[in-house]
Amino acid sequence: MINGAGVVAIWAVSAWSLVGRVLSLELHGQAAATLGFPRITQLHLDVDDEAIRRARAALLEILQMACFVVDPPENPIASSAA
Repeated sequence: MINGAGVVAIWAVSAWSLVGRVLSLELHGQAAATLGFPRITQLHLDVDDEAIRRARAALLEILQMACFVVDPPENPIASSAA
């Protein structure tokens, strides 16, 4: 991962989720400190559905981790109040 100042942290992401258009990244503590980011970073992806599909596919390919949630528009996660 790279920040706006060009500082790089390798293997920075420990978990991630893409729900709707919100990409949440959980960073390793040292990486977050190095980059100057909070450990939990959320980004709103202001792009069309096709770009979300491409982003989802790319994330699944490059961020292969055990802890992730992907909520594709064609099969959204259902939630209910108890």
